[in-house]
Amino acid sequence: MLAVGVIVIFQSMNSILTKGVLRGGGDTKFLMLADILFLWVASIPLGYLAGLVWHLPAFWIYTFLKIDQFIKAVWCVFRLGSKKWIKRI
Repeated sequence: MLAVGVIVIFQSMNSILTKGVLRGGGDTKFLMLADILFLWVASIPLGYLAGLVWHLPAFWIYTFLKIDQFIKAVWCVFRLGSKKWIKRI
């Protein structure tokens, strides 16, 4: 429950930033890159390592599988502040 409670904060931020503000401003390529990059570079390898190599408890496996939510939230906040996401559509 602790892992879910922490991750849900970042999932909420991502939902608002990625599906609302940034995508609505026309920054779809950036968001596609963020989704693909963080899923395949961070979440899946760390989840695999945590579960099958390091044999960590379920709390850590779940946290590593959702680590892309944290990274994406931080990256999208910086993108929002840069104003590069505003495109003429």
